[in-house]
Order: sequence, then structure tokens, then C-alpha cells
Amino acid sequence: MSTLATQSDSLSKGMEIAGTTLVFFLLGWFVDDRLGTTPLFMITFVLVALVAQFVKLYYVYNVNPSVLAMRDTGPSPEAQITRDIVKRGLIAAPALIGVSWLVWGTEGAWSSTYGLALVLCNFMIAAGLVATTARISYALMMAATLFGYILRLGLIALAVMLVRNESWVDLMALGLTLIVMHLGLLFWEMRYVSATLAFPGLRPTSAADVTSQHDDSTRSTEKATA
Repeated sequence: MSTLATQSDSLSKGMEIAGTTLVFFLLGWFVDDRLGTTPLFMITFVLVALVAQFVKLYYVYNVNPSVLAMRDTGPSPEAQITRDIVKRGLIAAPALIGVSWLVWGTEGAWSSTYGLALVLCNFMIAAGLVATTARISYALMMAATLFGYILRLGLIALAVMLVRNESWVDLMALGLTLIVMHLGLLFWEMRYVSATLAFPGLRPTSAADVTSQHDDSTRSTEKATA
């Protein structure tokens, strides 16, 4: 398997881990909100999700220790995909902010703008962590994916806590923006991500893109086997 193919497979596992952890985090958030136990169940559910994903990586994916010692030497599909996500987020921004303004007024518009900025920053930080650590080792990349996710959730929670009492903030608009835009952008982007390991990253849209990605894959394989 080429370096690009290995990286794309690792990226898909990382996205599965992130999605699963997000679902457990939101479930914990809901339970804490109902019971007034914040952040007990958020932390507990996230830890349960992470432990379950570690077990799955070992027993289901059968991760080879020698693979974890490898590092990436080719192009970064994470950066390419994240740039596309940010672009689509900016495209959706006017409609999102407009709807928030109609429903919640000026406070809703400002809250949605703030929430969207947090979402896009979260995606960019995640991609930066994965791309950087993958060039050191895949073991470090997996650790950055798992524990970096907790750190980024904590930063988002802190960013919300810092402004929750501000006059321009509507917590309902802010919370819905964080949830809807995270999930919405991920599902929207899935339509454009290549479904084959032959072309990691975005799906080629022309013959020139196919040739370019094939050349990148060939150079990456040559470096890995040199």
C-alpha cells in the first residue's frame, strides 16, 4: 500500500473516531443539561468513546506496530479537504447568519458568526495537527487525533463559557450553529471526498487532476521505498 493510501486510510479512521466521540460528547452534554451535572457526563461519555475506539483500532483494524512507526512523506489530503470545508463554510455563512438574524435578531446573527468562526478554526487546527504529526510518525498522529480532539472540545467549551453572559450572545443560536455546522460541513464534504484510496483527498474532477494525483502518489511511493 502506498504512503498516500495508508494516510487516507488513517484519515478515514480518524474521522470515524472524531464522529463517534462527537456523538458521545453531545449525548453527555444533553444528559448534563437535564440533570444539572455539567461536565460529569460529557467527560465520562467522551472517555468511554475514546477507550472503545482504542479497543476497535487494536482488535478490529488489527493495527500493526510497524505501521505506527512509519511516517508520511507525501502530499497532505487533510489540508486539501480542510481548505475545501472552509470554503464551503464561507459559502454557507450568509444564509446561516441571515436565518439566525430572522429567528433571534441581532444577537443571533452575532452568535452564529462567532460559532461559525469556532467551527472553521476547529477544522483547521485538526488538519494542522494531523498533517504535522503524520510526518513524524503515525503513532503520534493517532495520539494527536484522539487527545487533540478532547483538547479542541475543551477550547470550544471555554470559548463559549467566556462569552455566554455577553449582551450580544444568544446561547441557542450559538449552540445550534456549533452542532449544525460541524455535522453539516462534514456531511456536505463527504460528497466531494474521493471514495478510493487511489486518489486520497478530494475526488478528481478532470483528467488533469487524475494525472496530477497519480504523479504525486508515484513520487510518494518512490520516497517511501527509497
